[in-house]
Amino acid sequence: VSNRRLRNSCDCCTQLKLKCDQQKPSCNRCIQRRRECVYSQVRKAGRPPK
Repeated sequence: VSNRRLRNSCDCCTQLKLKCDQQKPSCNRCIQRRRECVYSQVRKAGRPPK
């Protein structure tokens, strides 16, 4: 069972610690910076099950 989900902000905004407008396929910040807008999956925080 996969507990992965997409991030609310794109990788670029996450790295810069800025609020993402979450527009798809590209947010405004990525368009302005001419970067690829990627919404990565995040893993559930904490220890892996034994």
